[in-house]
Amino acid sequence: MTSISQKIIKNAPNHSTNVKNKIFIDSDQKKDVLNVMVEGDFDEYSVIQVNEKKLQFPSDKNQINRVIILQSLFEIDLNRNDYEKVIQRISNNHNLESETLSDILNYLKKIMGNLKTLDMKIQTLATEFPTFQIAVIDRNILRLGLIEIVEIFNDSTKINSLIEEFSKLGFIFGGENSDRFIKGVLKSFIKEKSKSQ
Repeated sequence: MTSISQKIIKNAPNHSTNVKNKIFIDSDQKKDVLNVMVEGDFDEYSVIQVNEKKLQFPSDKNQINRVIILQSLFEIDLNRNDYEKVIQRISNNHNLESETLSDILNYLKKIMGNLKTLDMKIQTLATEFPTFQIAVIDRNILRLGLIEIVEIFNDSTKINSLIEEFSKLGFIFGGENSDRFIKGVLKSFIKEKSKSQ
């Protein structure tokens, strides 16, 4: 699949160009290994799909933080890197504010500290696929999604919008059916958790 440059994406319809929340680094800076996530070399299919569905590329603070967390988890999964080194590199590239960096590190620690439990839960919810067969990006969106849902579970007004936000991440960064898969797994988790309470 051909990748499309960030310049084209910035000019694409429905894409927010809020400079304050800009997460893309200048092209003259050294690129991350996983530039497809944060530096914005999205594939052409993703750009077309986002425009057709009138979605926006991640632009609000929470979604930007999630993208950086997902990039970190993606790299850790693929390269077995130490997450502290990964986040340090990302913080250098993106000039994150200390509070934002602290939030990102907090989520990474929660996920890495509960990895086996999270993966076992994903396995019980997505029974058709062993966890290792789920695409790396989908698996990490689900890990983060489960953590965030647990944190706000008692606030029913936020649950649906949170599921939509994670579904959009799957739509932009995952495969053709990632958004539906992620939405289904997270909804199943909410139903299961509701029954147990």
